[in-house]
Amino acid sequence: MSFLGNDPSSLQYSISSSLQDFLVKKLLVSHDPDGRRLDSELLLRQMENVMLYSTASQAQVPDQHFYPNAKSEVSNIEVVGSDEPLGYTIGKISCQQLCPGNSLAVSVAMFKELPGDLTTLLVKPQYKALNSLIKIMVDLTKIIIEYESLPLSQVKLEDETRTMTKYQIYSTILSTWELSSLANRLRSMYSPIKRQVVKCHQQTDTKLYEKLLNIFKETNVENHQALSMLFALRDDFPLLDCPSQAKFGVHKLRNMVVVLLISKPELLPIDESLFLIQQTYDHPHHKIFQESYKLVWVPIPASNLWTDAEMTSFKFLSHSLPWYTMRQPRFLNSVVVKFIKQVWNYKDDEPVMVVLDPQGNVTNLNAMDMVYIWGAKAYPFSDSREIELWQEEKWRLQLLVGEIDHLLTNWVEEGGYICIYGSHNIDWILEFNAKMKEIKEASAVELEMVYTGNRNLENKQVRDIVAMDKEGKLRTPLSLTQMGFFWIRLECIRRSKLKLGNSVDTDQILREVSALLDMDDSDKDWVVMGRGKSMEIVRLETNKLMECLNTFPAWIGNVAKLGLLGALRHVVEPPIVAEPCGHFDIIRPFIEEGMEEMAVCEKCKHPMKKFVMYK
Repeated sequence: MSFLGNDPSSLQYSISSSLQDFLVKKLLVSHDPDGRRLDSELLLRQMENVMLYSTASQAQVPDQHFYPNAKSEVSNIEVVGSDEPLGYTIGKISCQQLCPGNSLAVSVAMFKELPGDLTTLLVKPQYKALNSLIKIMVDLTKIIIEYESLPLSQVKLEDETRTMTKYQIYSTILSTWELSSLANRLRSMYSPIKRQVVKCHQQTDTKLYEKLLNIFKETNVENHQALSMLFALRDDFPLLDCPSQAKFGVHKLRNMVVVLLISKPELLPIDESLFLIQQTYDHPHHKIFQESYKLVWVPIPASNLWTDAEMTSFKFLSHSLPWYTMRQPRFLNSVVVKFIKQVWNYKDDEPVMVVLDPQGNVTNLNAMDMVYIWGAKAYPFSDSREIELWQEEKWRLQLLVGEIDHLLTNWVEEGGYICIYGSHNIDWILEFNAKMKEIKEASAVELEMVYTGNRNLENKQVRDIVAMDKEGKLRTPLSLTQMGFFWIRLECIRRSKLKLGNSVDTDQILREVSALLDMDDSDKDWVVMGRGKSMEIVRLETNKLMECLNTFPAWIGNVAKLGLLGALRHVVEPPIVAEPCGHFDIIRPFIEEGMEEMAVCEKCKHPMKKFVMYK
């Protein structure tokens, strides 16, 4: 089993003829790897925990001295190239404690004969010397592991730096075979080798960062080369398929669009996480594009060390999400994290979706908003695709509700009238619903009511209103979670529009969505009414609306000619002039499903005639 690195043959390099004969050959004779590899760093952590627990009482060594996740990580040590779990190997050793022919077993047996109360032994010079020896050996082992974990296959160090570091490591390993004054000798070697490893680290970090910058500027590479630089510096199988728990390499993502969801190990608040899963995995367009793109979750902790809470959250989510993720995110190189934060503008509290095309080019530094708005339909999730999608959109119900609820989507498809409203005023909601029920019955129109609450779904009044729906006093298709989806969608629409440089003065969609969000901020009641997929949609101020509803017998006859929305608007916003103004509006491009049966002129409030122009 190899503990020195992935490639034992790398030991055979030219330092000097004397070292070649005396040191390297001697090491190669004793070091005979059989192709198996394990996580030396994780194994060392567990050994330290065992030693700390066995040499000190709980009163002497507080919990924070131990590595986090110690108990859970023991079972996670993998042995690559072996079908035999590490625990089984350790178990076989423990079964031989009584075997006098096995030197390791004899050593274990000697340690087991130590007295139960170690406090009396701690004062003995022999034990202090042994403890000192073990400590410096552990420190040296950490330094060697740190050196071996550097991505030296990706960057080339200065020859002198690498040669000197290797020389000091081999000298240290050789010295461990001679036990006389070992602790003192190792202690004298620790500082020089640490300085060399620090130097190697600095060179590696600088060169790796430069290589990351360059590889994302190149145009003649494939995405798996860029992904290897990000995730496969230490592990050939760095990724995990969450549903199947199968590990795989970055080559599986070759020729695909890769969306990197970078966030805290806690991912997102529960409502945002559920909505993101719906938009990427449960979205109707997912089946069309599922073989063309993959989403990879990249969790980054708040600090360099993972906490117990972060690891617990990651393990739970990595068994629950429908996407890919990193198999061992603690292996993510610190230089890669630095690159993600500095170049891709990732901040700990703001998750981002960085999109790589099949050539490894970054086509979008944050596709979060467009994924929330259009789901899988936004494929390939590039900046240019976002602009294209907005060029196709109009202010209509279909944009407002998207795919947040299947029943609501069906209502839009069927072309009936839909009234969407928000408030936490129970009295107003009861009065408003009663009036709308009267109008629906008097006009014989298909009308559905949809309550959306407000952005603060923890509001007790909102929850009481939703509870009324269960009692039959209110009808709305949305659950509290789906109401959350609605408000997330509105916020994403506003952010996306602002990111593209639009303003409320020139963009109708941004103006209308901003008005709804502003009214919610000021606790105002609001109503938006529309019809099917058409652009027949109006936002109504509640004071004027209630005045209008109270006089509905006087205008209900106009519904047959103007439609429900036209009749309402005719009362709320009466014509500026008595006669039609002759104003016209050209809708490009022609979309048959988006052509409403009737439109009202914004200037004179009269119905407009519909014509089709051919180019």
